[in-house]
Amino acid sequence: MADSNTLPQFLEELSVDSYISLADLQHAGKKFSRPLYEVERVALSRSILPTRYKRNGFSCSEQLTLLQTTVAVIGCGGLGGRTAELLARTGIGTL
Repeated sequence: MADSNTLPQFLEELSVDSYISLADLQHAGKKFSRPLYEVERVALSRSILPTRYKRNGFSCSEQLTLLQTTVAVIGCGGLGGRTAELLARTGIGTL
């Protein structure tokens, strides 16, 4: 693997069949001194889907929209707590 100059190029080199693992995303974040959120945003904008979102069934553009979304949950009782957990698992950017 050649040493890439930019984060998008590096992510494209690490991706396999347009998917990238969490470990590779973390590695890219460390290499380019970027937070995971930003690395995932760049990957999704390049149509590279992090494998942890694969089960969601959303396209990269839909997943990117979720990542850039802010949601507030009022009340974290039985239903609110479960809702917050599900939102976090789907990849909401800010909860």
